[in-house]
Amino acid sequence: MASPATSTFLGRWRRTQDVERRALVKIELTDPTAQTLYLSHETLTTPDGQRWDGALTDLQAVEAPGDFLDDQFPATSCSFTLSAQQLPWQTSSPSLGIFKDWLWIGAKVTLWL
Repeated sequence: MASPATSTFLGRWRRTQDVERRALVKIELTDPTAQTLYLSHETLTTPDGQRWDGALTDLQAVEAPGDFLDDQFPATSCSFTLSAQQLPWQTSSPSLGIFKDWLWIGAKVTLWL
């Protein structure tokens, strides 16, 4: 028998009406200095108090090579597009300035769907 907490969670998770789901992308850049970007399709704040800036304009499918339930964990990939807007932490350049000011090779990207 499932606990009441589990049935409540499942009931809300499976509900599709009036539910707004969001993709969250966290990008940790390290070169030339540490900078973490928190991005979503619209500006929002998660229950932990983290602000996510609404700079995502497109998010492609996540590609995960390999067989289902395989014991190997190959790298996955995904493409996303940023809008050309100034992010709150930037002092002068629009968001596209982060491509010339930071090295993206080796950045750690975490995606929550």
